[in-house]
Amino acid sequence: MIRLTLYTRPECHLCDAAKFVLTRVRRDVPFELIEVDISAPGNEGWLALYGRDIPVACAEGQEWFRHRVVEADLRRRLHGLSERSGGTR
Repeated sequence: MIRLTLYTRPECHLCDAAKFVLTRVRRDVPFELIEVDISAPGNEGWLALYGRDIPVACAEGQEWFRHRVVEADLRRRLHGLSERSGGTR
């Protein structure tokens, strides 16, 4: 299964919007979603890396989105990964 990591933090309206899009897409295209709160203790490295440039969505070792998750682009990327892996990931 495809694993997508969303770097976020509380009280971030762009993060809330990204989560909404990700949740909607997951209904049709299954993927594992891992949320990382960059402001949580132990995540200082992520906070230093992303700071206010959140949300950031990463998959397959690459950054896919920063600030906004575009639903059509997300679906295209997920379908592309699924097809390359034969539908089982």
